[in-house]
Amino acid sequence: MVVLVRASTASGQIVGQYQDSSGTHGFLCGGGANGSYTVIDPPGSVGTEPTSINASGQIADWYVGSSNYPVHGFLATANPVEHWVNTAGGNWSTAANWNPGVPTAAFNADIDATGTYSVAITTAAIAYGLLVNDAQATVTDNKSSLTLFGSGGTNGALIVKAGTLSSTAVLLTLAPFSSTAAARCK
Repeated sequence: MVVLVRASTASGQIVGQYQDSSGTHGFLCGGGANGSYTVIDPPGSVGTEPTSINASGQIADWYVGSSNYPVHGFLATANPVEHWVNTAGGNWSTAANWNPGVPTAAFNADIDATGTYSVAITTAAIAYGLLVNDAQATVTDNKSSLTLFGSGGTNGALIVKAGTLSSTAVLLTLAPFSSTAAARCK
């Protein structure tokens, strides 16, 4: 494996790229003691190269797309992700349902555990952004609220790639929002 560090911040965040048998990937290392890192690979990319990161955690990057190898540039934010781990479903506010813990305004919430389950938001909840990535998962607000903060107090991203987001009484104000054919919002 080849690893190339491109940039770092005073707080210890490091971006770079590495090569393995599947291609070239970008990465973000948060500077923590556990050595964990986040892969930065936009959908459809076959090669990713982060070039810089600023003190706010914004990553300037370019990647090669899979169709005829066009080059694209993008700006990513370095927000850590809290992953849903309870495949039996449960309450958003229960710390044991998340790894490493319940999302806050600084963390993206990723509903990505494999299984058929429901994530119930029963009290006011917050996250930087919400990603629904499991096709059988349902996120319901149960007449409560979910606020997506994003950076600088603006709304975070709501990305529903699979599964269902169900709202019974809450008006969602979102920007940006994306969905795929496998996802439902009701």
